[in-house]
Amino acid sequence: MKRILCVFTIAILTACGATDSSTTGDSPDATVTPWPTATPSRLDQLYEPLFALPTPIGRFVPTPTPNAEMLRLTQYRDLFYAYGIPFPPDLSIPTQRTEFGAQINGCDGPTESLVRLAKEIGFKWVKQQVRWGDLTNTAGLTNWGCVDRTVDLARQHGLKVMLSVTTAPAHLRFIPRVTGPPNRLRDWHDFVQALAQRYASRIDAVEVWNEPNLSAEWDEGPNPRRYGEMLTIAYLAVKRHAPHITVILGGLAPLPDSAPPRYISDLEFLDRLAQDKVGLLGYDCLGAHANGPPDFGYVPDVIRRYRDYYAQRPDYPRRPLCLTEFSYSMPIGGQAPPDFGWAIQNNEAEGAALFRLWLSEIDRSKMVALAFVFNLGYHDGITPNSIAALDRPGLSGQILAAIQSYLASR
Repeated sequence: MKRILCVFTIAILTACGATDSSTTGDSPDATVTPWPTATPSRLDQLYEPLFALPTPIGRFVPTPTPNAEMLRLTQYRDLFYAYGIPFPPDLSIPTQRTEFGAQINGCDGPTESLVRLAKEIGFKWVKQQVRWGDLTNTAGLTNWGCVDRTVDLARQHGLKVMLSVTTAPAHLRFIPRVTGPPNRLRDWHDFVQALAQRYASRIDAVEVWNEPNLSAEWDEGPNPRRYGEMLTIAYLAVKRHAPHITVILGGLAPLPDSAPPRYISDLEFLDRLAQDKVGLLGYDCLGAHANGPPDFGYVPDVIRRYRDYYAQRPDYPRRPLCLTEFSYSMPIGGQAPPDFGWAIQNNEAEGAALFRLWLSEIDRSKMVALAFVFNLGYHDGITPNSIAALDRPGLSGQILAAIQSYLASR
């Protein structure tokens, strides 16, 4: 049966003009380049009839039939066979040491000094967001300048790079703002493919979205099914051009319960991904965040949470955890943003002690492949980003010194 499906897929690809859609029209030295929306991609040709556009709020959503769902999953799996892409392994909890990195704000901050600081502290990786919605204009031109600069500086300093792709251009969405997914999966595929081609030899990991279980990042209301499609499409687009790149499920915010459409608990989000099945095909590492609050969202709580989840779900793929953000927030001038009142009493001395414990806990867990401190370089007022920045004015550097000391002792 698999052979028949594979032959069927290849036949369709040939019939649809199967010249490689990987050509983006950009040169290696160009900063502003187009990405290909005019020519339908192979994925689009094959699957557009199966993809429903995001449903407007209040519209009835029909329940898929079992036969239709089985066909949909089979057709996604058939793409792996057609392109010769191995499925991600299900039993790969790491036993090697965790690799640590820092998220930097290379697109708005002093890129070179941030990269140099990350290197001096002893990090092996840097993480940079790629905000598609902000970098691409209505003509389809993407300004890669700040991403190019960050990637190249990181490589010059011997650091590995993870790019975290998030937001979508407002003109490609029903809701005319950037904080959510595009209407068409074709546009998503083409952008991720352009990114994978551009940085294939220069980056080491791609994170697919940021906190897709929150409406703050997915403004039409979190949608695990749609996210699962985007995740697997990204996986295929990346692996076709750079099989070595690790694809990470977008870091989920830890939440004790769900209140749709505002947010979905991280564990319920994973349950629904598993129920839909398509999303389970599309990642090497399960992304999670540990940014607080205490007693629920700090590093030991999150590691325990996912260890227990794997124990309770023996059917779930045993892929390693990637902490794509973990942080300790402190007030700025005695103030914190809304919903961060729990950080008002936090201070550097406590933060330094906690970071030493957290780094050790991550190492001992034997289930975390990558862990990124959040953050260096975000100085944008009294915001969730700024109160977590460890290099901002007003701090003495105790936490960074504690991190440096721990990493040097490993």
